[in-house]
Amino acid sequence: LYSAERDARRRAERRAERSARLQSLTASLSAALTPAEVADVVVGQGIAALGARAGSVALHAGEARELEIVQAVG
Repeated sequence: LYSAERDARRRAERRAERSARLQSLTASLSAALTPAEVADVVVGQGIAALGARAGSVALHAGEARELEIVQAVG
């Protein structure tokens, strides 16, 4: 019984943390006014959420067969 309660608490805590991250992401994206600001939010919060050391956002560059990196960290 104790183990089941402990596991349920851990799941609830992870859900609460995920909800808080999503709310923070939503607020930050709502405040972003330019594509560069959106990319900054996505990379910054994505790195934090995943515990990563680096991240980037790249966009398809029109007709060319290449990607343009619009934001990179790390």
